Amino acid sequence: MKINPFLKQEEQNNVMNEFNAQVTDSVKTSGTQAAKAKDDISKAESLIKTALANGEYFRDELKRPFATVNINGKKRTIEVNSRDFRAYLIRLNNQVNKHIANRATIETTIAFLISHCLYDGEQKAVAFRVAGLKNDIYVDIGDESFHAIKITTDGWSVISEPPAKFFRTQSMTALPIPVKGGSVLALRKFLPQMTDNDFIMIVSWLVSSFSPRGPYAIMVLDGPQGSGKSTMVRVLRSLVDPSKASNRLIPGNARDLAINALSTWVIDYDNMSGCPRWMSDVICSIATEGTFATRALYTDASEMVFPIMRPICLCGIDDLRPESDMAQRAISIHLAMMKKTARLPEELFWAEFNEIKSAIFGAVLDAVVAALQNKKNVANIKYPRMADFTRFSVAATAGLPWGAEDFLAAYSGNINSIGNAQLEGDPVASVIAFMMKEHHELILSATEVYNFMETQTWISDKVKKSEAWPKSVNLLKGKLTRVSTYLEAKGIEMNLNYRSSDSIRKYKFINHSLSKNKILHQVTSRFNQILTKSSPSESTNSPGDNSDGGYESVFD
Repeated sequence: MKINPFLKQEEQNNVMNEFNAQVTDSVKTSGTQAAKAKDDISKAESLIKTALANGEYFRDELKRPFATVNINGKKRTIEVNSRDFRAYLIRLNNQVNKHIANRATIETTIAFLISHCLYDGEQKAVAFRVAGLKNDIYVDIGDESFHAIKITTDGWSVISEPPAKFFRTQSMTALPIPVKGGSVLALRKFLPQMTDNDFIMIVSWLVSSFSPRGPYAIMVLDGPQGSGKSTMVRVLRSLVDPSKASNRLIPGNARDLAINALSTWVIDYDNMSGCPRWMSDVICSIATEGTFATRALYTDASEMVFPIMRPICLCGIDDLRPESDMAQRAISIHLAMMKKTARLPEELFWAEFNEIKSAIFGAVLDAVVAALQNKKNVANIKYPRMADFTRFSVAATAGLPWGAEDFLAAYSGNINSIGNAQLEGDPVASVIAFMMKEHHELILSATEVYNFMETQTWISDKVKKSEAWPKSVNLLKGKLTRVSTYLEAKGIEMNLNYRSSDSIRKYKFINHSLSKNKILHQVTSRFNQILTKSSPSESTNSPGDNSDGGYESVFD
């Protein structure tokens, strides 16, 4: 250490003494810190050994670290990197090692256990609310006693030690304890303003939500304000997956939606004025495909894969777009304005519903039992769509007050109503339907179809400039593919890869609703005669003009 030579000797001595004192204190502090660090490591090692001896540590298919531990005589599965598990470690350490672990000890233990789960633990299935083991279904009731419902082909029962590894979130609330002897018809009173077929579809969606494996049909509720949409969602959720986070607003991005799906069994979103394309794609993936991928963080290029399937209920969508795959997976229920005489104060409504909720829940479980009993025997039916949902629902009818034919009729009617709405709302589908209204078969090139579409003066320029209209012939095939399901529902079949006799790829259209003896034009050689009907207003078979400059559906 250099000392200012201009200082007096006494001042120099004071500076040296102060420096030496600081060095001594530093050495003592370093020694104390080293001893403390060594003590912290020792305590962490002790807690790690205690934790490993008192729990089962593993990872799920999403590579999340979990532990199954015993708390007050009940086995609980908890995510290791969570607030609940930290609280568990503090309690465990106090019980076994007889001292309070500090934050450093807890975090060191957590870090080790996460590493142990990811690299040394086994991969095991972790379930939320509903789990499937072999041929049986287990449902986490969600109460403080950690009861579950076991559903087999022999019936259902409430058990206290489910073999499934259920984990819970703070938003989960308890299902009612089911009782036998009820009927799903008692639910009808709390779901007013709907047809019998709509009620059949709602109960079928509810029952199929207990299937541990999808695909699942997407429930879409629409109606004016005051039609009881939000209340209906709460009623349905209370019978399959009650939650404090019910009636959520739509998330801002795909990653948030996927994270929501990990913390609930039934996904529901309320007050939706529409559904963006990105959200429609994600919802379809979660409901039917079982895998969804998105970026882990916006600051890097890493990807998170979510292998999940969930029942979904969307509330408020009044425009299932035909270009959306969601429309082909949906059950659409329209609710009318509730009559004033049907309204009840919230307190009275829920008091009355809660009084018989356990019996209704038991009746729903009876239908799930029937589905397990009969699912393998479902045969010789024509699946209208969503084959897995249809099969489960048909099998469940043995435990419901209607038959398989009633369900199939209700489902087919629902599909047709969606199809009609799509055709009425889509200009491309409307033009193709008009083109085929008097023709059994047409074989046309893509250019011929596009030119015919462009000559239709009843389609306004505003519509032709919109996203619903193909801007070029190259985009036509994609638009036709999107609406093919609904055209098929009306008897119009399209082959967009047809090879003609001259080996040129063309589009082949067949209208099965017209018999061949009614064919007016069958081959493209007479297509020019069709072009003379460029405006539907010139034909008695046309849909007619729309005073708003748009178009009307060709279907009655």
